[in-house]
Amino acid sequence: MIEFVRDDSPLAIPVAMQTPLITPGGPLQNIDDDQLHVQQHVVEQQQQQIDKDNVNSLEYSSCTSSTNSDNKCEQEQEQEQTKVEQQPPVVQQQYQVTSPKSIFEKLKPPELRTYVNQFPRLEKITPQELPWMQQVMNWHTQERDCSKLCRLGIPTRVRGYMWRLVTGSIELEEKNIGVYHHFLTKNNEEYEYKISKDISRTFPKVEFFSNDQGQVSLFNILKAYCIMDPEIGYTQGMSFIAAVLLSEMDEIESFWTFTSILKNYRLANLYSSDLSLLRRYLYVIDRLIETLMPRLFSHLKLIGVTPVLFASEWITTLFTYNFDIDISKRIWDTFLFEGRYYLHRVVLSILMLNERFLSTATFEEAVEFLKKVGFNINPDQVIHQADNIALTDNQIEKFEEEFDNPHISNDYF
Repeated sequence: MIEFVRDDSPLAIPVAMQTPLITPGGPLQNIDDDQLHVQQHVVEQQQQQIDKDNVNSLEYSSCTSSTNSDNKCEQEQEQEQTKVEQQPPVVQQQYQVTSPKSIFEKLKPPELRTYVNQFPRLEKITPQELPWMQQVMNWHTQERDCSKLCRLGIPTRVRGYMWRLVTGSIELEEKNIGVYHHFLTKNNEEYEYKISKDISRTFPKVEFFSNDQGQVSLFNILKAYCIMDPEIGYTQGMSFIAAVLLSEMDEIESFWTFTSILKNYRLANLYSSDLSLLRRYLYVIDRLIETLMPRLFSHLKLIGVTPVLFASEWITTLFTYNFDIDISKRIWDTFLFEGRYYLHRVVLSILMLNERFLSTATFEEAVEFLKKVGFNINPDQVIHQADNIALTDNQIEKFEEEFDNPHISNDYF
């Protein structure tokens, strides 16, 4: 069992077992090879069946195009059809919902490795990358200070590593070599079916996620998490978070970073069946709008626009759904260093930057605007505004306590 430190700090360090669940070269390698052999055998059977069907179709087409041999072709067709019917049916997995040639027939885990990738080797280091290299060298000292750097945006070539470092996923991966592959040998047809339906809807305009490799990697990450944490399982919204990670790092790294974000930032219960954590977030956001933007709060309440209509998607996808992916990454650069309470600041910042319009908008105008705002905002302005909000962690905690109090009037939900 993998354990995590339960702490509000974004830098909470995950704690794994003293001995990895699966050791390099241990039972996992045999399990993995056997699983791949079975998968390859099934795929070969399916491909043979598809090839025979295609041959039958071609033969039938050529027969129908000939005017002098109609009867002969009909007899040949009947004979071939009889052969096909006598063959045992090919069993397909229930979560394959696209076609017989679904990409999920090609499911293969990435190559098992016994090491963890460290800081990338860079050629021609840029002035923007150099300060981050210095921060890595000072990571475990008092000289480390990324607060200003992260707000400028992390350079692309080092972003993936810095996300892994700050979330604690590097240490988690180091102590659990091979565990990701172990999870992939397990099955949960219910979740796999749900995941397969959502894969093609995740950043469809991003090239990497419109091809087979990107979709299979995304499927693997989400499936492995469901196996690891069956109480949470899979819900819509998770795929966008995993996809953003996958655009900055490889599949194995993405899984452990995804896990670290949900566990170390105490966000996993956003996806629990009772939605208790999400409801708490929405309640706190509503109270913060009332406290910091009373005029906007009154107008939104008058027209019937509550945080449920816009902030629920923002929070459950960490500002990735209906957001430009590059804008999402800029928000994450700061959020991952500042912690989960920064999510409240980002929501308030977006509202404050558009308060003038929203204060006079109709219900339809406000809802439509807030659904598209993630493609049009300036991330520098959002971060600057978020940092200048007169808000403390104590205020957020106070409103959280209000929500947790069973005697509170809570008709908002």
